[in-house]
Amino acid sequence: MAVNVKKVRKGVEAQKTWGYDNTDSPLSYDPINTEKIDYEEWTKFLSYYRYYVDEFAVDILGMTNLFPFQRLLLRAMGRFPNIMFIMCRGLTKSYIAAIFITCMAILYPGIKIGIVSGNGNQARMVIKQKIEGELIKNENIKREISNINTGQDNCIVEFKNGSSIRAFTLGNNQKGDSSRGKFIASPYRNIRKIKEGELLETL
Repeated sequence: MAVNVKKVRKGVEAQKTWGYDNTDSPLSYDPINTEKIDYEEWTKFLSYYRYYVDEFAVDILGMTNLFPFQRLLLRAMGRFPNIMFIMCRGLTKSYIAAIFITCMAILYPGIKIGIVSGNGNQARMVIKQKIEGELIKNENIKREISNINTGQDNCIVEFKNGSSIRAFTLGNNQKGDSSRGKFIASPYRNIRKIKEGELLETL
């Protein structure tokens, strides 16, 4: 039986450098091959954190610096289909929205999330400033993201589980592309600036 010496040496090196614990490394242990997956327990795990989104942010993502009111808002956003917050400046509206949609993207593989605004730059800033500028510094969140593009007409965060978060303006962008019918979950920003009838037409 032939032995691949190079592969063996890489495996030994991975053990020395903790490469087996790096889930992004091809030399890491594959849980599918090393242990049986308890689907019932995973179902309970996901169901719990989908219902308590704030606890997912704290327990799993390690965001222990959230204030009680921020956790309350996150929990409400996770439980109700329609939520509207009227808040003054400086109360972390965009930050809370960024945390929520990031949690949703991780908890619901393959979901397509859109950030809608009457001004395209406002929606884009949620991704550029809050996700790319702040949340990406969290290693638990960074590990889930495969790509971030903050271009004017293609502002998107792509996750390894197939989910994505895209910023767009109601109607057509500079290239004439329509935003209609592309998204499932859509946190709206500065909704008072969106023209009457435009929102329903897009949805």
